[in-house]
Amino acid sequence: METVMSNKTRSAAGKFVSKSETPRKIRSVNLTDDAWQWLASVAEKAGMSRNDYIEGLAEGNNPLMETVELQVCPLMETAELQVCPLMETAQIEIESLKQQLRSLNRQLAEQEKELLQLHERNGDLGLEVQNLKEELATVTRDRTEIKNLALAVADFPEAADILNQLKARRKKSKTDLTDLEVILEILEG
Repeated sequence: METVMSNKTRSAAGKFVSKSETPRKIRSVNLTDDAWQWLASVAEKAGMSRNDYIEGLAEGNNPLMETVELQVCPLMETAELQVCPLMETAQIEIESLKQQLRSLNRQLAEQEKELLQLHERNGDLGLEVQNLKEELATVTRDRTEIKNLALAVADFPEAADILNQLKARRKKSKTDLTDLEVILEILEG
């Protein structure tokens, strides 16, 4: 006597009836509880036992796995389907990375060129600054020497002597001794 229980055929002894002419052997599979439950759920949706589902996968005869068009299969329920094979996707990504690398290399070369120009310009400016410092030191030294020399040369006679010489040349001059002292202070100053 055979009974039918949720699309699974069992014999009177309660064992599943053989699905093929080739006899099956008992095998063991180690699965997590979650994987075991998932397998039960997927097999139930396919209307078969876990064993039949696994064997169908192995033989490639699983009707839910055979698709003519792109369809979501029970093993792929949570995955997004992409039409790009892995190697094509990797090749596209590699090409994109190569283009980015070429672009970055061009930018780096331009920046190195600008940096070299800045170094050259800074080198010229440094030399110019050094020359200007030397010139300033020379001018400062010369100015001090000229000032000291001018003070030594400018040893003026007494204001009274100058006033007498002025009166001898210009008898009507209105300059007095006080005016001449102020003028001498200005000249020495």
